[in-house]
Amino acid sequence: MPFWNPFLKSKSSNEAMEIKLLKQKVEKLTSELQQSQEKIVEITRILNYTVTSQKQLSMDMNIIYESVTQVAETLQVNHVESDEKYFKWRWTVNDDDDDLPN
Repeated sequence: MPFWNPFLKSKSSNEAMEIKLLKQKVEKLTSELQQSQEKIVEITRILNYTVTSQKQLSMDMNIIYESVTQVAETLQVNHVESDEKYFKWRWTVNDDDDDLPN
């Protein structure tokens, strides 16, 4: 005669418990996967924004560089013209300082 132990569950009861635990694990993993997908979508959105911003910044920096280069070239031309006018004026007024070009 088998000894009945209330702490031992039958085989079908153990299987039902395992199935229940597996379902819980699947639900938990499904939830974690959904959260991960949402995070990936957010990261992708941020990366796209960053890339777009970097492209715009690059274009803006190129415009600034071109503008500064043009200003520098204009100032250089004006500087040479101003120097020539200044030294011509000093030469015509017979300024005898040593800094005049020969």
